[in-house]
Amino acid sequence: MSHAKPHAALAADTDGVDGRGTQAGAFSDHFTLLKAEASGPNPQECLRRYASLDVFEAAQTVFTTRPTQTNVNDYRAIIVFPQSKGQFSVLPPYDRSREFCGS
Repeated sequence: MSHAKPHAALAADTDGVDGRGTQAGAFSDHFTLLKAEASGPNPQECLRRYASLDVFEAAQTVFTTRPTQTNVNDYRAIIVFPQSKGQFSVLPPYDRSREFCGS
């Protein structure tokens, strides 16, 4: 887990609340897992338990706002940096249509 490619990511909810908690979202980069592992939780175990908040809290990358009373959209951004200098790539938008199957 500690060999992540250089990246920066943000998951944020415009209503100021992500799920049932008071968190609005979290930041992540290629050091997030190292910070979390140093603080105690096992990221693989947290993933298995659907407890990503434990990882982000341990890494101190959670952010909290107040409720905005609007729910325009959830925002996700991921930038993956290549090894060479001066260039970067952005992942394409996630296609939610691939989540559903059936007839």
